Amino acid sequence: MSGASTTPRYWINQILICSITAALLFVLGVLFMMFGGKDRGLGLFMILGSLVLVGTLIWLVRAYRRMSVSQRAVYAWAIMQQHSAGMSGTSAMGMADRAQAGTLRPDELQWLIDLNRGTPYPGDTRATQTGV
Repeated sequence: MSGASTTPRYWINQILICSITAALLFVLGVLFMMFGGKDRGLGLFMILGSLVLVGTLIWLVRAYRRMSVSQRAVYAWAIMQQHSAGMSGTSAMGMADRAQAGTLRPDELQWLIDLNRGTPYPGDTRATQTGV
């Protein structure tokens, strides 16, 4: 693994964006509820949105702590490979989960590698091919 592929930059960005957005939504929600006039109900939706983001933040931190350094690198690599090809969503996260667990089929791994050849695979391809 190269040094660049093992940095937790992806995870740090996700955690920071989620934290900042949750805090801003909460503050804006409170301000709308206090000073919103007719739009006070919008403040409640902002506060509820911030609570959803807090739940997402808890999931992110737990996922980050439960994975090894190489698993985090492979997960982030798989997400970013798919993102570079314009794909995202739950199917991308599902494939990233399988990549992190080392259960991708060789053709799936090759497909991910081919999406963006400029970013090398940070894991061990032998472990993925054997399903270990």
